[in-house]
Amino acid sequence: MAVPNRVLPLALVLLGGCSTSTPEVAEELRELQPEVVMEIDAGRAAVAVDPAPARVAERAAGASAPDNGQRDAWLACDVAREIEEQDAAIAQGRGETALAQAEGAARRSPRDPARAYLAGRLLALLRGLAPARKAFEAALALDPGFAWAHHGLGVIHLREGDPSRAREEFEKAVAGDPQNARVLVSLADSRFEAAQGLDSESHRQRGFLESRALLEQARTLAPEDPRVAIDLATVEAALGRTGEALELATFAAGKAPRDARVLAQHARILEDADRLEEAAEAYGRVLSVSTSGEEAELARRRLARIEEVFSLARTSEIEQAAGLEELGPFLASSDPLLRRQAYKKLRQLRHAADAPAFLRGLADADRGVRIHSIWALGELRATWALPDLLALLSSDPDELARGAVGKALVDLGATGAIPALVEALQKEESLYVIEQIDFALRKLSGDDPLAGQSGREGRGTADASWRVELHRAWSEWLARSDVRPEPR
Repeated sequence: MAVPNRVLPLALVLLGGCSTSTPEVAEELRELQPEVVMEIDAGRAAVAVDPAPARVAERAAGASAPDNGQRDAWLACDVAREIEEQDAAIAQGRGETALAQAEGAARRSPRDPARAYLAGRLLALLRGLAPARKAFEAALALDPGFAWAHHGLGVIHLREGDPSRAREEFEKAVAGDPQNARVLVSLADSRFEAAQGLDSESHRQRGFLESRALLEQARTLAPEDPRVAIDLATVEAALGRTGEALELATFAAGKAPRDARVLAQHARILEDADRLEEAAEAYGRVLSVSTSGEEAELARRRLARIEEVFSLARTSEIEQAAGLEELGPFLASSDPLLRRQAYKKLRQLRHAADAPAFLRGLADADRGVRIHSIWALGELRATWALPDLLALLSSDPDELARGAVGKALVDLGATGAIPALVEALQKEESLYVIEQIDFALRKLSGDDPLAGQSGREGRGTADASWRVELHRAWSEWLARSDVRPEPR
């Protein structure tokens, strides 16, 4: 499954703090560093707050670095206030003055890792990565567990093309401050990127699951942060949890209507879900807020492909095709969007002789092709394809495809598939698929073991006890019935 491009900007470390700068400040910073996608207006991860005057005075006097138990209190909100003052200074063209002040403060408090970090932050914006690296390393010399400094080094490694070393620094940052949403997101993103490059499907899935766990933790800390939500949506999409991905992406786009990266990832998730009209609108919103950069280029490229597919579907050979022979070249196209439209058209023709083509479609890499093929085999009453459909029920990585099998089995009238459906209930985690299995079981059996019991409607499969109850009820029904399983 294609997933949106990931962006891990240097600003993840440079713009951390307790509160959020204005969009105007963010825009000024973007103009200053056009190659860096700033995250000010997307919200920052919170840092622990200890406004006690004694703590501030202790830090100003250059007290020694704290132990691990005190580290959260060390980065007090006076640092966040200085971060906002730095942002304002840069936006007003006073960046050099702010840098001189930050470097002076670091010299006056040589034992304060936060002062070194603040100087490094401005150095990265105004001087480049090399001097920023020295400042972050100086902060770590004072406090080896200082999370923001590790995070800063991690982003620098990413900018230099070394994701492995970046991931090591993000691991250290999370260990130093496990309640920092921003460092959790960076570690999650780095694990997601690493997993995408693995050859083993099981290893990829494990990496995606690890990334999702970190992002879910970050979302509990920053539930309104659209960047956290959109990154989690991207991972959910890679795991085949399309419903969850769409919900999160829609939330994120609503929270950040002028964030090009969020909007671009939302559009790509819509496109992968075969909601092309909505995806085209979403890509248009990307271009309305950004006319240059990676997101704008992605939006133009994907819009061109969607428009091409729309044109082909409406006026070309795909729409005019009368059978398999004319659609053959499109069914074998290297473009998944064209293949998807061709299989959709072939399904609409409802020619029983075309059923073997849909059997091949079950193995297609594109989720949309597989779904159209699943539905078509059911609609064409291709009972000989039942073993292949049952195999997809447990093996397809996408929840919408697994759910589509339920409808196909109902269309086939495959009562012999009931045991396999009951077995799938026990293992399935997707809320959508469980609902589809339950629906198929009721249709195929003509019964409902939970009929008359309150709670099915509106209770939802998110309730784990309900899912257990559903499996138990159908298992008991199956034990009393004379249904025999279909051979696989």
